[in-house]
Amino acid sequence: MNWIKFLLLLSLLFVGIPALAQETTPVVMQETNIPALLWAFLNSQVGVIVVATVAGSILGVIFKKQPSWQVLYDQHKGLIFDAVRHAEKAIPDGTANPGAQKADAALKFLLQFDPALAGKKELDIRKAITAAHDELKR
Repeated sequence: MNWIKFLLLLSLLFVGIPALAQETTPVVMQETNIPALLWAFLNSQVGVIVVATVAGSILGVIFKKQPSWQVLYDQHKGLIFDAVRHAEKAIPDGTANPGAQKADAALKFLLQFDPALAGKKELDIRKAITAAHDELKR
């Protein structure tokens, strides 16, 4: 019961006690001005909340989309890890530019075992290989 009294008091403070003393008269609209009504709604607290909710939803949909290399990485994760491990074993560390040679060997391994990857962008495949290599280092 105390919570109800507290909420009632809080609502009176929020709305204001003078609003209770005013007489309410029915508002009769003689002309319907849709743009003015829309503008008045958008300038109200509810209108601002609606606009912010819609804008937040749109931004959430836009930024939720994964990059294409991440989708490729998730689909072929096991094969990409096998390719990186194969390249680590095939290319010794003492060779000239071992990082590029290992990445190239992993790319060739992937294209050899999954011909469907040949139609994908090479940059996306290389980014997926780099992500797998970084995850294996951890």
